[in-house]
Amino acid sequence: MWARTFGSKQQRERWMKLTLFTFPFGVVLGYGLGAAINMMGAWKTIFRFQAGSLLVLFVAIGVVPQKYLNLAISKEKILANRRSLGLAKRLNSQNLTREIVRQ
Repeated sequence: MWARTFGSKQQRERWMKLTLFTFPFGVVLGYGLGAAINMMGAWKTIFRFQAGSLLVLFVAIGVVPQKYLNLAISKEKILANRRSLGLAKRLNSQNLTREIVRQ
């Protein structure tokens, strides 16, 4: 949604390429690592590995400066983007919420 709403055409293309290229490798890597860890230890080890990985991810997100990680979506930015794409339409707060959920 971010790439579609706020990104330039080049950023949207890059995001789609990365998503479509890396997803299959992530699935294969996940099954492969899961099978390898299961063969070396108990099946519970896989869940410990996942919990540790998520902990590292949350800590990494926590140390990223706010100027690089902006998760807030403002109504003004969405409307400005719609205008620039020629999709301007009147949105009240309910329609805006539906639009965000639908995308």
